Amino acid sequence: MAKHIIQERCTRCGACLAACPCGAITEILGTYLIASNRCTDCAELTAPARCMVACGAQAIEVDPISLARRAAVAGNGVGFLFFGPNR
Repeated sequence: MAKHIIQERCTRCGACLAACPCGAITEILGTYLIASNRCTDCAELTAPARCMVACGAQAIEVDPISLARRAAVAGNGVGFLFFGPNR
C-alpha cells in the first residue's frame, strides 16, 4: 500500500481532511499530518486517492519512500508523515 505525503505547497485549507474516508489526516498547530498506520490508500479503490482529488494546491503526492519499501514495511509499526511548512 503506497502512502501519501503533503508537500510544502499545502495551503492548509483542510479539504484533504474532510475528504479522507479513514480519518488518517490530522491538523496539529497548522501542520497537516497523514498517519501512515491509518491511511488505507483509498487510491486502490478510487484512483487517485480522495485526498489528492480534494487538494486544490495539488500538494498531496504518493510517498516515494513508501513505494520503494512497500513490500518490506507493509503493516509494520505506527508512524506519521509530516508535511507543510514546519516539516
